[in-house]
Amino acid sequence: MNTRELPENTVLALSPPRAPEATTPVIGAHYGVPKHVYDLKPMGLKVDIDPPLAGTLQPGDVITLVLNGLSGNSKSINAGEENFITTLYINKGLLLPDRINELVYTITRGSSNIGTSTPALTLLYNTIRPGMEDVTPGDGAHSELRLILPADVLEEGIDAERAKQGVLCCFAYPYCRAHDVIWLNCNGQDVYRTVSVSEAPATPSSEPTTLCVMVEEEVFIRAGDHPNFVFSFTVTDQLGNGPDTDSPWSGIVPVDVNLTQQRLVAPDVTEDPDDPNDDPATIDLDKLGSKDLSVLVHAFAPLWQLNDVIRMLYSATPPSGPVVQHTVETSVGRIPFTYKLLVPNAKVIADSVVRARYELVRTGAVIATSKTTTAQVTGGDTIDLLPPSLVSPAVSPIDIPAYLEGVTMRIEYLGALPGDRARLVEVNPPAGAPQFPLVAFNVNKRVNTLLTPEFLTARQGKDIEFRWNLNRDGGQAGRSPILKLSILPIAEAPTISSIKGSPSGVEIPHGGTTVETAVTLTGAASKGLQVEVFDGTVSKGKATADASTGIWTLLVSGLAGAAHSLTAKALYGAGLVSDPYALTVANAAAPVITSVKDSKGNDIPDGGTTVDTTVNLTGTATAGLEVEIFNRGFSLATRPVDTSGVWTFENKGMGVGAHSFTAKALYGAGQVSDAWTLTVTASVAPTITKAEDSKGDLIPQGGITVDTTVKLTGTASKGQKVQIKDGATVKDEATADATTGEWTLTMTGLGAVAHSFTATALYGAGQVSAARTLTVANAATPVITSVKDAYGNEVANGTTIVNDYVNLTGTATAGFEVEIFDGATSKGRSTANASGVWTRRVQGMGVGEHSLTAKALYGSSPVSAARTFKVAIAVTPAITSVKDSKGNDIPNNSTTIDTTVILTGTATANLEVEIFDGATSKGRRPVNASGVWTHTLENLDDGTHSLTAKALYGSEQSSAPRIVKVETAPELIIDPTPMVLDGLKLIQDYGWPTKEVEGNVETRVPISGAAPYTYTSADPSIASVDANGKVAGLKRGTARVTVVDRYNRTASYAVTVSNVYRIKRTWGKMRLDSAAAWVGNQPHVARELAAECVLTFPDNFGAIEGILAPFYPPTYGNDGNTLIEGAYTPDARQWSPYNVHYTALYSTTTSGIQVPPEPLREAPWWVMGGFAITPEV
Repeated sequence: MNTRELPENTVLALSPPRAPEATTPVIGAHYGVPKHVYDLKPMGLKVDIDPPLAGTLQPGDVITLVLNGLSGNSKSINAGEENFITTLYINKGLLLPDRINELVYTITRGSSNIGTSTPALTLLYNTIRPGMEDVTPGDGAHSELRLILPADVLEEGIDAERAKQGVLCCFAYPYCRAHDVIWLNCNGQDVYRTVSVSEAPATPSSEPTTLCVMVEEEVFIRAGDHPNFVFSFTVTDQLGNGPDTDSPWSGIVPVDVNLTQQRLVAPDVTEDPDDPNDDPATIDLDKLGSKDLSVLVHAFAPLWQLNDVIRMLYSATPPSGPVVQHTVETSVGRIPFTYKLLVPNAKVIADSVVRARYELVRTGAVIATSKTTTAQVTGGDTIDLLPPSLVSPAVSPIDIPAYLEGVTMRIEYLGALPGDRARLVEVNPPAGAPQFPLVAFNVNKRVNTLLTPEFLTARQGKDIEFRWNLNRDGGQAGRSPILKLSILPIAEAPTISSIKGSPSGVEIPHGGTTVETAVTLTGAASKGLQVEVFDGTVSKGKATADASTGIWTLLVSGLAGAAHSLTAKALYGAGLVSDPYALTVANAAAPVITSVKDSKGNDIPDGGTTVDTTVNLTGTATAGLEVEIFNRGFSLATRPVDTSGVWTFENKGMGVGAHSFTAKALYGAGQVSDAWTLTVTASVAPTITKAEDSKGDLIPQGGITVDTTVKLTGTASKGQKVQIKDGATVKDEATADATTGEWTLTMTGLGAVAHSFTATALYGAGQVSAARTLTVANAATPVITSVKDAYGNEVANGTTIVNDYVNLTGTATAGFEVEIFDGATSKGRSTANASGVWTRRVQGMGVGEHSLTAKALYGSSPVSAARTFKVAIAVTPAITSVKDSKGNDIPNNSTTIDTTVILTGTATANLEVEIFDGATSKGRRPVNASGVWTHTLENLDDGTHSLTAKALYGSEQSSAPRIVKVETAPELIIDPTPMVLDGLKLIQDYGWPTKEVEGNVETRVPISGAAPYTYTSADPSIASVDANGKVAGLKRGTARVTVVDRYNRTASYAVTVSNVYRIKRTWGKMRLDSAAAWVGNQPHVARELAAECVLTFPDNFGAIEGILAPFYPPTYGNDGNTLIEGAYTPDARQWSPYNVHYTALYSTTTSGIQVPPEPLREAPWWVMGGFAITPEV
């Protein structure tokens, strides 16, 4: 597209600039500039300037910010930038606080201003934060933010009734401004208050401003009850500045807030519970006497219940000393009833303020709290004390200068007990005066307190009163009568306020000069008293101060022509002496012309030249007299000599040519000064002919240098001065050579900015030379400000990339070159543009470590800090493992009921991956140095999840998806109560066919869960469990059975097994006595259970070989109790512990085992074997 170029002299219409980081809207300006976008930014406030209409700007145009009429930063438009937003910065320190700042920008083309933005952009800026800085850092509370709550709220808290009234919260803080927003935190509920214009001080200052807000009942309802309900506040100005960022909140104020708990009626405090006329607001110690103080609490139903506890809390706050406290409790045994709780008499302190309240305590918890009763303790000083006394030699009235070390007050109390202490008390002391300390009595039963000269001086001319308090057992036990003293005003030191010459009456200033030998002194002293005047050590007479005004005067004559030091000594008091008044009596001096200046104040030396037709003469002569001024013998004027001996004269309208001035004394012998000659010449306009750097190299007009020292050369009127300015800033003056008219000036320490030098004639009409412009650029150390990879991502220092080239951006001195190095290898050069920015692409980087630096090709060739990174091979991310929250693997495309999964995978080390669930990002994760990353996903919804890991490097490849299905399953629940298996169970190893025994077997399955289930026993030797959850007891003891459902969830219960016994027998034949011996050797033989165990044989076993034989002596008849043939011995009713070794069938009955009798009778005794029953442990 073709763009139309505007003529050079076209004037543009420009819209205002913008401050995108500032606060808007604000009241009173377009923007508010908070400190964090200005003071805390390295370059200050960012200002954006939108491009004018296409074709308006041209390459080479210069955009300059103008703040409050002063030019600031500028930018020259490069080709291709004509339609871009231009960003400039307002340097820190330029915005003016607490006022409107006006910002415009201009566009100049060549030497012409072709446009200024309109209207001006207005900015508000506050350099001091609301509340200022916290002066007590580290304590968690801003020292200058003071929160003020009502006294009754602090003392009694807030109940429902008090909340309905509202609570007035006040805030005091310095540097309060209109439109500040106060944020009050009420235990998590926020209340806001905006400062109005009428409330804010006209000028913000360190003096705190107090403002208040009413917190209504609904705030407390929303916040809820809390025994430590916290109030605190902060404040923010309309620009966005808060208080000290390290401590933005005030200290917290805790208050007991309870809107639901009833606030009980306050207790009655009385000296005599039976006195209906007792004043509840006072406690009279005389009336109380030696009795304890009664606190009455009225308990009524239904609030009070039997066995409730009344807990009364009492305190006495004396005028000085610690608070005395007492707590007493009593149980409620009768309702309604008035309970009397007693406070020990010793804790009722004279002059103290008593407070009492009580709590309703039920089962250890406070149910309700009463309001507080307050009463003043009066009367009752039962100890007679003498007033304090003034220790000799001091007497009243006290003459302060007479006691240079101060005076001593004495307290004496012969009845003082060990541990007693005394405190001297000043009655009605000045505001802020500290109290005297508590001091123990000495061995003489005395306490001495020094009243320092400073203490007395602060009270001079006043009557003061003292008493003292007796402190006993930590409380005030009494106070003395009052002693009245008077303090005399300190005698006034004499002064000399004026000395005048006599008889002229001319004032002679301190250190001045006069030719008169008599002077009149005036001064002040104590009214009606005398002073003596001294010249050095010589008395010059006495004077009496006026009785009404204290003014005295004295004529001193006969002063010699010399320096004099006059003083006035008081002839009263300590004989104080005034400050000396110095003067010099001089002889009649010859006039002298001491200085000649042109109309601009420039000195014209004797014999010098000037282009000015007006000169100012200054000279000396005898003070108070006159001189006459002459030019080439012609009288010009008569001038007075001031008291300093100086005269001046302005001579106007002088012509070009030579002039000769003299001054003649109009006193004494009429002496004449030496002549002062000068020549008035024609005026020549100054010029600046060249500029050179410190090496003598010429800097062309409009050129650039990195040298901060520049030497200017120019011309002016011969012998005249010029003033050199840089813009509006005066740099120095130079004098043109009297012969050639050439001047030079060397300037050092020039800032790295554009400079425009002019030479202003300090003569004539003050003509100004044409400007000599140049720019001083910083010989800046190069900085690499940005390293980006091939994908435009910033490469942080010490990180890793996966491509073989990077794009560098950096800063250096504008217009100069830098050379880029990778380690020691040059990677090419780049030139910093007009903004000091350079760019360079570095290619061909191999895998491994790289360290890039930029070396300045100017000045001392400084080198930038290195930017290091590593080039690595791009690894496609992979998800290598998915586990549930318990660490169980979740195979790909499988199901879990856990809503939390833990992913583990691989990628390029030290880079990042982004995890996705389908198309939804689940966050980024760093890859560690081993190339491994992990990420936990929580709260997954039911359904199928396709999890992938995307590389945040290279071409951003993604891993293969990992499919996880999440579904909801009922909780695994099984009866957790212990299972008890106590059925009588017989265990044997003889191959007998066995049966399940009732009470020794039980089946338990889950109530809910996800089938199928797996059952295991922690100790199968005690209790076994089968696949259906059936548990069998095998040995005495406890085991735990665990069930696992389809999702590997577990539940368990305990199994306790008892009443299990093992049957033991022998297989060889033996005699009866041998069998008995064998049985006896078996451990833990349960003889007493033999019968019961044999009776349960049919429950435990099928058909077995062998039957039981009776114990000796054998009996073969039926037992009537058991119906078992031959089962018992006739005497002990016990089963025989012997087993006959032959085969026989047996049959069972409801009572036990039926044994055929015949084979028993045929059994020989020697074929018997041993049979025993032992517990299975």
